[in-house]
Amino acid sequence: MHLQWLENLTKPFANIFNPISERVGNRIARRKPHISIHPDPLLTNWTIANHGGTELMQLMIFGGFTHDDRDTTLIITDAYVAGTQSKVKTIDWLTLPPGKLLDSRIVTIVGPVVAEKGKPFETRVILVDQFRRKYKSQKLTLHWAGPPPQNGG
Repeated sequence: MHLQWLENLTKPFANIFNPISERVGNRIARRKPHISIHPDPLLTNWTIANHGGTELMQLMIFGGFTHDDRDTTLIITDAYVAGTQSKVKTIDWLTLPPGKLLDSRIVTIVGPVVAEKGKPFETRVILVDQFRRKYKSQKLTLHWAGPPPQNGG
């Protein structure tokens, strides 16, 4: 039994709901990629930077960067640690192609200072991509690269 009349009746609804359901399905099925940092422990450091009389943190992370999305190139446009925000844009955009381990660096200046001068700083770095999505790295140890802290007195 052919129900042509039923198909004609529902066609306007299909034209409206099919694109909506495709968008919802793509949004649900498409997950955010996971970014991995393989730091060089000798070159992953932090120190104090001064900007206009304000003390800020300069973060330097050298190592391999990759992500697990097989189709999309990610462009990292910002980096900071929890409790801070970028104050001076020093980061060159880091382009992470799919399926590649990129040997590169992130150098950024953030504030306020949330680590103790003279000591290693264990934290997660928050990376921001071209779509303004945020990614938390695994815990990294940034070693103190500044002068020894002065004792008061």
